[in-house]
Amino acid sequence: MALRAIDLATLDGPSRIERPLATVTALPVAPRAAALGAARRERRRWFALGAVMLAVPFTACLAVLEVVR
Repeated sequence: MALRAIDLATLDGPSRIERPLATVTALPVAPRAAALGAARRERRRWFALGAVMLAVPFTACLAVLEVVR
């Protein structure tokens, strides 16, 4: 998530000198356990995707070799 800057000026508003600067909203920091859980789920997801990407061509090669034999 990115921080959001909110510009308070409009086209009809005061000049840049009189206008207040943009405000930035603060995002709460997630607890360490939640961050570790999210990282673990992300690793498992990418590991599963990598396993599929490896298994599919390997299985296709075995199928081709079986047909050729």
